[in-house]
Amino acid sequence: MIEFRFMDKILQIQGSEDVSYEEMKGLAERLVVHPFFEPELDVLVDLRNVRNLNMDAVTMRQIVDTEKQMGYKRRVALVTSREEIYGLARMFQTMTEDLKSEFRVFDDYFNSLAWLVQNGQSQEVLKRKRKIQ
Repeated sequence: MIEFRFMDKILQIQGSEDVSYEEMKGLAERLVVHPFFEPELDVLVDLRNVRNLNMDAVTMRQIVDTEKQMGYKRRVALVTSREEIYGLARMFQTMTEDLKSEFRVFDDYFNSLAWLVQNGQSQEVLKRKRKIQ
């Protein structure tokens, strides 16, 4: 299962249980028509509750090719606590090196969020939070 929500200037994608390419494709189709969606939004993909990531190199390549066609320039943090999913995510990251977007894999949620907030669009979120405090 895969869901999404918007947190300030970050799109958070939350996976749980089993996640397949078909689910991710369906999510992408729902996202592009959502009124809050902006192509340049930084993305946090939280895979910590995913038991099985049902993808192989071919399906990962399809995702990368779609991302390349879209031409998005954003930062995408993938976070997981399972070794086997971390390995798949790192393989995916190596496939994205020629894209405009920057992908990074983390095993810690807060480090992934800090990386997103450190630069890019998400910096605005940090500035607003500092003003409030």
